[in-house]
Amino acid sequence: MFQKITDARGAVVAILRPADGASIPFDDGNADYRAYLDWVAEGNEAEPVPAPPPAVPESVTASQIIRALDKLGLLEAVKAAVNKAGGLTLELWNRAPFFARKDPLIAGVAAAIGKTDAEVDALFILAATY
Repeated sequence: MFQKITDARGAVVAILRPADGASIPFDDGNADYRAYLDWVAEGNEAEPVPAPPPAVPESVTASQIIRALDKLGLLEAVKAAVNKAGGLTLELWNRAPFFARKDPLIAGVAAAIGKTDAEVDALFILAATY
């Protein structure tokens, strides 16, 4: 199996062999390139190299996180958890202009509603789109 990297116009700029991470040069004298061409001639097509996952933002605004929570159907659960915690958690939730991904408040609320770190990362990625 092979993968391809394309430019903005869709032209193939590199061929990769994921099995060993080799980058195959466009050179008819190269055995790996000839093997690739034979593989294509058999009716195969290289898959695009998967895009890297989006980076998790370090912080998002309060508006962004509220919109993302609403979109995911989690806003009411978070509000209930924050209200139940009361005290500083409630004050910070109600007054914070932004939320940092590494803030203990986020970890505490996530734990209270049963969300994993991966789910919180996904929340922050979604929030950054608003």
